[in-house]
Amino acid sequence: MNPYNSGLERFIAKDYSLVKGKKVGLVTNHTGLSGDFKSNIDLFFEHPDINLVSLYAPEHGVRGNVADGVKVDNSIEQRKIACL
Repeated sequence: MNPYNSGLERFIAKDYSLVKGKKVGLVTNHTGLSGDFKSNIDLFFEHPDINLVSLYAPEHGVRGNVADGVKVDNSIEQRKIACL
């Protein structure tokens, strides 16, 4: 077991109450991972008390699959896709 818990892991475990009952927008990219390499998108999406409604990402897109300099259009993630 990893003795280190990242801010993401602490948030998912106990600090999520800050957003409970609210719509949540997550600013992230493909590097947003927990200690066991699970995507922060998936952790938020799977949490019963987090209502993830929007994702925002810089260059390369939310999943890191967009080439340098390519415009990232608005899109809807149709299904949950594991980051790794």
